[in-house]
Amino acid sequence: MEDESVVTMVDVVKQQEEEQQNGWLDSSCTFPLNCASQDVFGCKRCTKDGQAAGFCRGCRAVCHGDHLADTFEIDGKRDFICDCGNSKMQNHCKLFPDKPATNDSNRYNQNFFNRFCYCEKEYSEDAEDMIQCFVCEDWYHVSCLSLKSPWCSGNILEEEFDLICSSCISRHPYLRQFLDAYRSRLNAEAFKFCITHIPQTELESLEKGDYGLFRGWQNYLCRCEECTARVSKEGLGFLLEDEGMEEEQERENSDNNSISRLLEDPLVERMFAERYALARELLYEELRPFAESKSVVTEQDMNAILQRLRERIVSDSPAF
Repeated sequence: MEDESVVTMVDVVKQQEEEQQNGWLDSSCTFPLNCASQDVFGCKRCTKDGQAAGFCRGCRAVCHGDHLADTFEIDGKRDFICDCGNSKMQNHCKLFPDKPATNDSNRYNQNFFNRFCYCEKEYSEDAEDMIQCFVCEDWYHVSCLSLKSPWCSGNILEEEFDLICSSCISRHPYLRQFLDAYRSRLNAEAFKFCITHIPQTELESLEKGDYGLFRGWQNYLCRCEECTARVSKEGLGFLLEDEGMEEEQERENSDNNSISRLLEDPLVERMFAERYALARELLYEELRPFAESKSVVTEQDMNAILQRLRERIVSDSPAF
């Protein structure tokens, strides 16, 4: 029987490459953030039968890392709270075990059972391209959609647009009425309108199908008291958060530009390059004896190596 407390250098390199490829460098649970828009994952092994549950990227790496083949990607969900280790799952969360039994504000759909699209098939990397509905956040195969967008010229799949699936249009009367008005008034100079005061006689019967709307269509939503109440009643309150999100995005872009300018500074760039080269050289120096003797690196060995690397990088790094 192999000793599970040791790893080979091949294991270390393979795990590091996998983590870098999949972005599993974050080893913290997002539960303390409360509702967060994030990538969500599911687990066939740990989720109780008949339960819908999802967890964050950090929990996938740490709490489900020994059975990744049983996990699946649900992809981005807005305002989601990590379920790892709660009453819907059989495992215990290693990162944030003190969770409530359920997260009642979470919204679940068929994706949490690893089913997607109208065809309800499991996700496959070999399958055709898929598009996510902006409202329900389910994913749809292009061939399964019946796209309707008479205001769009050319191939809509080559445009920057948000998809609203026919299921959401049927489920939300507000969306059906808005889409009809959106379609008929797109070329009007004053396009922002109040849904609750549009005479029904001005609206046509919306053709059944899946609709693509140009990015920024939420800016056309009326935010009067009546419209806001109706949107909230149908569980679409997130549509009215778009303006605040744009301001936040502008601040984030400004911060990113500041960081970019900092990284473009020749002095800072040289500092990062020299410290990276130093860390790589020291790590190679530490691991070379193991490679030459073809011996394994235990967890205790790695902890000791990392501690020495920290001390040496601090002492050997050039001052700036």
